[in-house]
Amino acid sequence: MKENSVDLTLLAVTIVLVGIGVVMVYSSSSVISEVKYQDSSFFLKKHLFIVLLGTSVMILASLTDYSKLSGTAAISLLLLGFLLLVLVLMPKFTGQPQKVCRWIHIGRFNFQPSEFMKVALIIYMADSLARRQDRIKSFVWGFLPHLLILLMAVGLIILEPALGTAVAIMTVVTAMFFLAGIKLLHLGGLVLAAVPVIYLSISQVGYRLARLKAFLHPAENLQGINYQTYQSLVALGSGGLRGLGLGHSRQKFLFLPAPHTDFIYSIIGEEWGFIGTVAMDYRCRS
Repeated sequence: MKENSVDLTLLAVTIVLVGIGVVMVYSSSSVISEVKYQDSSFFLKKHLFIVLLGTSVMILASLTDYSKLSGTAAISLLLLGFLLLVLVLMPKFTGQPQKVCRWIHIGRFNFQPSEFMKVALIIYMADSLARRQDRIKSFVWGFLPHLLILLMAVGLIILEPALGTAVAIMTVVTAMFFLAGIKLLHLGGLVLAAVPVIYLSISQVGYRLARLKAFLHPAENLQGINYQTYQSLVALGSGGLRGLGLGHSRQKFLFLPAPHTDFIYSIIGEEWGFIGTVAMDYRCRS
């Protein structure tokens, strides 16, 4: 394949999945949009804006030589990520109570700085680890500088609070450390130190512990914390083999809370059935 050629298969699959996403966001959110905003296409408009923005970024990224995302550019992205993580902790910029500070609101749209930081941190770490290959085995000059940057980023994200995002970032960067050749002794120490921190972050925070118990015991408290999970299973089950048909979901009529977000797959299963969901999974993996 030529250096600047386009992977047509990947592009085609991406376009198909984005198209399915647009259709299903409207199908799953039309009822709740009408109830909340008196506009059945409210969430569709938001999603189309995000699709347009994402497509623009994709085109820009495809035209950018990745080798230029190094040195000053990588550091600038990292510093911008830290700035956004600090700003999101200020209610003045988020319009949210201090207890929950994950998004910066721009009009009717929300921006989550931790998502930007994921990309910025990966770019910076890839560049820095490559540049320090001659010192990568050193704790002081190879491991410690990268560890401190990782801990600062993770610490700010935990303050939002967004433990899941913090754990995801730590997992990815730890994998990068391993691939870069950092000593297993140093990595083992990092993992061992992270385990009690994660344990305390879950066991000492009520809603996190409740979510863990709900995950371990999905058949309990069906009218409480497991309500959404239970309703999503009802949606998947009622879809059967071939589904109820596009737009004919019953669970989206306020039985399944926020059906257009994390649980949109259950609406796809209800409307498209087992065959439709398997076909979509196959496209995602192809």
